[in-house]
Amino acid sequence: MNIDDFENAMEEEIEDQFIAVAMEISHLFPKLDLRFNLQSGSSKVRYSAPSISAEIFELDLNLGETSALIIEACFKIKEIGRLFDA
Repeated sequence: MNIDDFENAMEEEIEDQFIAVAMEISHLFPKLDLRFNLQSGSSKVRYSAPSISAEIFELDLNLGETSALIIEACFKIKEIGRLFDA
């Protein structure tokens, strides 16, 4: 495997992880208008919920397991939207 093949494989892995994170979070909050953006050539994901906040949040897909990143984002969305369970 040469360096180009390695870089392409890493980009595909990041894109797959991005899709998994965005789909799961969207599934958990079906009534919210959630927006996700994977910065080109990066592992950084920006996400927002414009219907409840103007803030834009960021996750780095290289800094954790997919499940941990989903939990982090869900907690942040619940926090800004005051969506905590009773």
